[in-house]
Amino acid sequence: MALPRSLRRLLLSFLWPRPTHAPPDEYATNYRAYYAPSKKRPRRARRQLRPPSVWARLPLLMLYLVLTLCVVAKLSGKQISFAFRRETEGRSVGTTRIPPQSRGETRVVAVQADHVVEGMRPPQFGEEDAGEGGGARGQETAGTLHALDDSLASGDDDMDEASFSNSRSSSPSRASAQKSYSLSPAAQILQARDHVQNLSKERHAVEEREIGTRTCYHSSKTSDAVCVHVPFCVRHNSIVYMSDTLKCAPYSNKQGTLGTLSMGRCVELERELETEAQIEQVEHKPKSWLDSVNSDGNILWFEGDSVFVRMGVKCKSVMHFVNRIFMLHHVLQHPERYGMGGVSNVVVAADESVAKKIRYTKSWHHGLLKAIVHPNKLHFGHKGMPEMVTSVPSTPGEIRVFVPSGLWDLAKGKHVPCFRRAAIPGSLKTQFFLSEDVFPGVVETGAETSPTKYRDADVFRTLLFQSLGHSSPPKMKKEILYLHRTSTRTFTRAGQDILESTLTELAKQGGFEYRLLDVAGMTFPEQIAAVAGAGVVVGVHGTQMLNTLFLPAGAAIVEIFPSGLSNNMFVGGSGAGLHYARYQLLKGDPFPQLSEFQGLGHCLKVSRECRTWYQSDNRKLSFGILDAAAAGSIVQEAISHVAKSL
Repeated sequence: MALPRSLRRLLLSFLWPRPTHAPPDEYATNYRAYYAPSKKRPRRARRQLRPPSVWARLPLLMLYLVLTLCVVAKLSGKQISFAFRRETEGRSVGTTRIPPQSRGETRVVAVQADHVVEGMRPPQFGEEDAGEGGGARGQETAGTLHALDDSLASGDDDMDEASFSNSRSSSPSRASAQKSYSLSPAAQILQARDHVQNLSKERHAVEEREIGTRTCYHSSKTSDAVCVHVPFCVRHNSIVYMSDTLKCAPYSNKQGTLGTLSMGRCVELERELETEAQIEQVEHKPKSWLDSVNSDGNILWFEGDSVFVRMGVKCKSVMHFVNRIFMLHHVLQHPERYGMGGVSNVVVAADESVAKKIRYTKSWHHGLLKAIVHPNKLHFGHKGMPEMVTSVPSTPGEIRVFVPSGLWDLAKGKHVPCFRRAAIPGSLKTQFFLSEDVFPGVVETGAETSPTKYRDADVFRTLLFQSLGHSSPPKMKKEILYLHRTSTRTFTRAGQDILESTLTELAKQGGFEYRLLDVAGMTFPEQIAAVAGAGVVVGVHGTQMLNTLFLPAGAAIVEIFPSGLSNNMFVGGSGAGLHYARYQLLKGDPFPQLSEFQGLGHCLKVSRECRTWYQSDNRKLSFGILDAAAAGSIVQEAISHVAKSL
């Protein structure tokens, strides 16, 4: 059958292309004819071209054949294997899975009134099941591997029988362990190696069943949440989830009993966490996508359990940064609550402007991050990361901390970074530390009166001063410290004099010392040295009040608010075990359109302009005699509280 004329001409145009311009002799001949002022230009004579030879057509025909095969294979669902392989540049990125420890289940019993409510707590690593051996298998495998490594490293095939038996002494009693004593040392090594491989296969099967799970842990009291993914990846400038399956773990509701969220509320909770974590783009990929990329060796696996923190431009503000960094601190101190045996990697994917602040060693950003991961080091950028994360840390308790400049810097290499298991923490909303009675998930009975209720804050104080070269936090002193402001939310000259004279008099009556401190222009270590140890801190609401994070347990805070302004961040001592009191000034400049509303509360609730007016810090504050009397009584109560603690 003859081809249509149009299709035949198209094929001929590919096989025998025409010249794009006339030959030089023809161009010179027809020059005047082309540019002569005439209505119709003469038609150029066609040049008879000789068809190309068979050897000239062969490369083009081969190209057409390869393209045709690719299209046919794509349509038929088959894959064509080429001999071209991407070579890794100077490194070998393996895909060997490091299986997690065996996981068991524990029951949590919450006692309320005369009845008992029983619920499930998320399975935790290291917990031993009486029937299966549980966490003891991890000890058995580790001991066997250490024994094998020592023997192979020494080059001695005749392994010491005593050392081998010691390596298996921590395992449950089994018949195979007893029989191995009668075997030769070489046979014992082979038997132990087979046993380790069997345990690894079992753990691989457990890990395969977990792939694609996303679990969120939620607290109803503070709405703080942490979501754990097994696994997730970073691709281009987005986060990749491996499954659409989402579940929310049980939590302790406001009545003290166990509750569960509906699926709709669980999805909303994850969306809220992504907004708080400043994750802008999310992709959902099937498990087949992960298998395909992994089979080609194009995945950079972060082995072990990880914590992934995304910090956008908003975290340039110290207040936003503190809310995110202390949620990270909470997860690092309690990984078992979120199904992790111990954190191996911390990735802070910060915006370039935020990463610049973290790199500055005297900034709040650098000092706080360095303190919560102490004594581990901070690694900036992408250099050295692929070589470090492909295996779990060799030292117990070691954490690799990476601060790449954004998601793009993390995923700009030839391999897709993926995390075996990673927790994505949200942001703290109404406090800086989570006490034990408001942990996300199930809260144990008696947490409100537990002596370790403020454990997160106590651990932070210890890590902070150890990162600065001190052995422990300083003891509390009889001192009233006034945090003075010189730029915004400042008092009038008369009001400032009345406030200082009131505080000086109260300090003398209680046997305390009075000191005024302006932290503007001071570095992070200098502010800690100036504030640490103070018994009572007084100041106007603002960023300088963050220095109360460095106070010893049992100290007191008195926060002064301008008229019409309110904030609950420091209420309850920020979850740090501090005594908190607040005072609001009696006088202030009212909102110009306040008469159009039903009072100040209605104005702040429905009008954004009204809230902006009272949040503005450009107006001078007045402090009169009535303010001195009312605020003085509050400071007196704080002094009495501290005196009892000393």
